[in-house]
Amino acid sequence: RNSRKYHEYKRIVLERDRFQCVLCKSSDYYLELDHYPIGFSELLKRHSITSQDQAYSCEELWKIENGRTLCQPCHEKTDNFPKQLMGTRSKILYR
Repeated sequence: RNSRKYHEYKRIVLERDRFQCVLCKSSDYYLELDHYPIGFSELLKRHSITSQDQAYSCEELWKIENGRTLCQPCHEKTDNFPKQLMGTRSKILYR
């Protein structure tokens, strides 16, 4: 998630969603990218991705239609959010 390709993907999704959470419409929280409706881990499993090179070449992983902008509180409430990551992510405010 520190790659140029990921940051470009995230920028496009954030711009499309007008830099606000698609669920609560807030722009007052830290914004994150959520792979939806097909979750990130599901995509990795579905395509047997085990390396960055494989991830970069997987077109489905980078589909803009499968990304959405969520604020941290809404993201943590999603069913596919890894609960072990709650409160551990870096907090970057995108505006």
